[in-house]
Amino acid sequence: MMKRQVLGSILLIVGMLIAIFGYFYGTNEVYFCPAFGCDPQMFDKENTIRYTLFAVGISISMIGIAVFVQAPHTIIMLVPIIVAVSMASYLFIIIPITDSNVKIDMQRILLYCKNPKITNQDNNQLVICHHKQNSTDNGVLNLPLPMYKITPCHSIYGCGGYYNIILVQDPKNLLTSQQKQQVIDKITSIPAINAWPPDWKIGEFGIHPSDDKWFADVQFFLPSVKRPNGECGAYSLVGVDLQTLAVTYTSSINVSSLARC
Repeated sequence: MMKRQVLGSILLIVGMLIAIFGYFYGTNEVYFCPAFGCDPQMFDKENTIRYTLFAVGISISMIGIAVFVQAPHTIIMLVPIIVAVSMASYLFIIIPITDSNVKIDMQRILLYCKNPKITNQDNNQLVICHHKQNSTDNGVLNLPLPMYKITPCHSIYGCGGYYNIILVQDPKNLLTSQQKQQVIDKITSIPAINAWPPDWKIGEFGIHPSDDKWFADVQFFLPSVKRPNGECGAYSLVGVDLQTLAVTYTSSINVSSLARC
């Protein structure tokens, strides 16, 4: 009797260890998507190993429990095996169907960045938009790479896909006040802007990612400049690449021909 209990305990412990190892297998793997898109089978090998280990571990644990309690009849011994087979079927059929939705949505990642690095951290699937191959330049301001989190979509209004791709960083907190001043100094060095009346103010300072870079959209308000409709207060807009601090576009910055209030 004691030998059966020892054997049952060993089987139970070994089975649980295998199941736990299988559950976490591959969760820290990193995948790279080529320029032409993500391979729909890129997760299959890891998932097959993961589900197999989990199912085998659960089966061994169930058998260990049956041995420990000394199940007297064969039919009782079959119960945990049937449960284990049912769980394995769930792992092989239900979960892969869910994963296929992730694979389909992986193609959407290329809309956000052309050189994505996909990683699993703490049960979260993250997408990091890396620089082009052989480039590690984080730019003048040394900003972090844009990072997105893939989360299941739950909405009463419907979803564009099975998963949402959400920006992890808060653009409002991306730059320090010193870095913002660097951007403003770069903008105000433009001759047309340098000739503005000194009472200009910053209306909005917006930041957004695009591919592997961050960009700023800075709106200026010039209270002493009269707009063409005769009202006081003109607006100008300037875009800046935060990796190079190069001005990407300007809008209504030349106000020398406009009347003053």
